[in-house]
Amino acid sequence: MAKLNGLDPARWLANTFDKLPTCRNSKIDSLLPFADSELA
Repeated sequence: MAKLNGLDPARWLANTFDKLPTCRNSKIDSLLPFADSELA
């Protein structure tokens, strides 16, 4: 899914794993690959 949205999958995954422990449940959707394209 990340690659289809113009993101580097490995970079997106590493960034997601970094953010996941401190991400509030209400903001979990922001970690999805199509929610943000700053990692492209």
